[in-house]
Amino acid sequence: MQSKTASTNALLGLLISVFLLVGVAPAASQVYKKCDANGVCSYTDQPQAGAEAIEVRAVVTEFERVASPVITPAPTLEPTEVTGPPEVTVSITSPLHRDTVRSNGGEFEVIWAADIKNLDGDPVYQLRLDTVPVYEGPLTQVILRDVSRGERRLQVRVFSADGTELAQSDTVEFYVQRVSVFSPARQGDAGGNR
Repeated sequence: MQSKTASTNALLGLLISVFLLVGVAPAASQVYKKCDANGVCSYTDQPQAGAEAIEVRAVVTEFERVASPVITPAPTLEPTEVTGPPEVTVSITSPLHRDTVRSNGGEFEVIWAADIKNLDGDPVYQLRLDTVPVYEGPLTQVILRDVSRGERRLQVRVFSADGTELAQSDTVEFYVQRVSVFSPARQGDAGGNR
């Protein structure tokens, strides 16, 4: 008898779930249960002779409807008019003036910042190490490799697309420290002699 009651309760729960999921059950739902002589019960939303009315309470969930995001197209930017001669300033931010760069491989990063106004097109940067150009392009951050030890000088120049020089940074003097070729700390050197 317990298995019939359990299966009846399971069937009732399933029927109620189906009504709620499909949305067929009205807000104030009424379900009718009718069992035959063998104990098999059937459920319906239509009243029948000999059927028992079962009250179904509406289920309130804590879930809210997820709002769809409103997608607003980005405004199209109109090209700004150049209203005068280009105003450009540039400065090296790393390494700083009189800094010491310690790098046994002579590798370090050079970073610069530019403030550019009224320039038609993109700027071209030229990085010079000891007056020799070592980079030219659009980047404002470059890694230099295998720079010899000692006192070094850096300068950045800014050019327009047509090659006109617009500005140059102050010269930054700094020092590169590397392990000496005579140092016993170098790999493969047993006594410091070469």
